Amino acid sequence: MEILKVLILLFIAGVILVAILAGYAILDSILASVMRLLAQISFWVLVVAGIVFSIIIFRKN
Repeated sequence: MEILKVLILLFIAGVILVAILAGYAILDSILASVMRLLAQISFWVLVVAGIVFSIIIFRKN
């Protein structure tokens, strides 16, 4: 019976470990896509800011 208990505990530990690793993989992919989205958004914000800034400079001249 002791061996059975140990096997069950090992099985549960393995399941938990797999779940943690899968969670990390999912989190990693979510973070990667969020970072990509943020990079695109910041790029377009910079483009728009550059356009607005150049329009303001041209208006002053």
